[in-house]
Amino acid sequence: MKKLLRSITCALLVATLFGCSGPKPQETVKSALDDYKNQKVSELDNYFTDGLPKLDNSTNDSSNKDSSMSLDDLKDQKDIVDKFFDINYSIEEESIEKDTATVKVKITSYNIGDKLSEGFSSAMQVALANAFSEISEEELQKKTTDAFIIPLKYAEKNMESTVDVKLIKKDGKWLIKTNENTSFINATTGGLWEFGEKMSQLTTSNQ
Repeated sequence: MKKLLRSITCALLVATLFGCSGPKPQETVKSALDDYKNQKVSELDNYFTDGLPKLDNSTNDSSNKDSSMSLDDLKDQKDIVDKFFDINYSIEEESIEKDTATVKVKITSYNIGDKLSEGFSSAMQVALANAFSEISEEELQKKTTDAFIIPLKYAEKNMESTVDVKLIKKDGKWLIKTNENTSFINATTGGLWEFGEKMSQLTTSNQ
């Protein structure tokens, strides 16, 4: 009898120690953030249920009349681009309920969204100031683009956010819910998502 009880106790102990040793939700969040920090943007879709969330109207749309102020203009500005990905984070808490989970994460990033808003306002002022001047279209584009980019040079790593990341378990793998985590995307990108939404709304209202 004692031997049977000892065997059952050992079995329960093993189940307790190793039965929950599978992948955890926070590991998905950590991997996604680490890939982002390492600028492995193409890998990020793998951590979401339906890939990275997308705005209805892209600020990079080539048909946008303000495409001269597209984020593509940053491709040769490595010092600025690096700020987009220079984040710190810490996993604060994890809660699991069956096949859903919430991971609370604290993220510190550069205030990218604020500086993009400043840049956009500056670019619009430059465009209006030169609307009736005799400068060439190329010169005007360069002036507005420079006005758009310059504020980013002064971005500071002072945006702190604590967000709840919502996940679901599919086929034994924890994935971040695409449509329920825009606050997570916004915090990770330093407010870039919020800026993109504003630009999307502006584009829609002007159509």
